[in-house]
Amino acid sequence: MLGSRSVRRSAREIGVASATSFRWRHRFLVLSKDDRPERLSGIAEADEMYVLKSHKGSEVSTVDHESAAGRRQSAGSRVSRCAS
Repeated sequence: MLGSRSVRRSAREIGVASATSFRWRHRFLVLSKDDRPERLSGIAEADEMYVLKSHKGSEVSTVDHESAAGRRQSAGSRVSRCAS
């Protein structure tokens, strides 16, 4: 689950049917939801993850194509948001 594998890939790797892999995944997710320690110890880290904003698939275009034509943004000037 932590490796973000698909149900099919997980099933293939451990040699079970996809339905079994799906059922086990949801059983383990339910169990892990209630497994919370009362107190943490050791080193804890928290990082931010920035994701570029994408309008792919949206029906309404938010880009003014006439003013954006011929100009290219540099990699550092793209709009991003924090996904924490």
